[in-house]
Amino acid sequence: MRGVLARMARARRPPLHTLTVAQARAFYEAGAEVLELPPPPMARERCLSVSARDAGWPLELQLLFYPGCSAWQDTRSHRRFGQGFVLEAETIQWFFRHYVDDAQREDWRFAPLLAPDFDGVAPAWIGLAECDPLVDEGVELADRLRMAAVPVELEIYRGVTHEFIKMGRAVPEAQQALADAARALRGAWGIVGESRESP
Repeated sequence: MRGVLARMARARRPPLHTLTVAQARAFYEAGAEVLELPPPPMARERCLSVSARDAGWPLELQLLFYPGCSAWQDTRSHRRFGQGFVLEAETIQWFFRHYVDDAQREDWRFAPLLAPDFDGVAPAWIGLAECDPLVDEGVELADRLRMAAVPVELEIYRGVTHEFIKMGRAVPEAQQALADAARALRGAWGIVGESRESP
């Protein structure tokens, strides 16, 4: 889904969080036929899970690595890790200024923590980096989901920063996180058998 939205971003400036699940799926399927891509798998990321529930589109899992979930970056982890830990406060604001106007930040489709409820959304696997400005947002999302009786598996990988998941050749925690995420996907999709991943 991230790739779908990224391609659409090059073609249109309006906030992409206004896309519905049906629009995103239709966009994917239109290109899938031409590019011979497989059908979209039923695992998606944060803001689409509520929209998917409302559209009656069943998802097996939300698989989330260090999600950004809030309208304003004012948590303790933003203050503690906002400088010198790969993802910096200034960079976050640069991204957001190119994505939405400040007036739109409190739309829950941009800031899922502001969603009115999480009842009935897909189970979630959430992987967070301990030294990441976004870690508190991920923990709060897990708490909100659990309060709505949504099954949540939360993993916080110690001593690593935002983007660590891309550092698998150098950072053992990245290999472990990928193995953990793969196990979650296999469980959600009912795939049985031994994994070939090794931490």
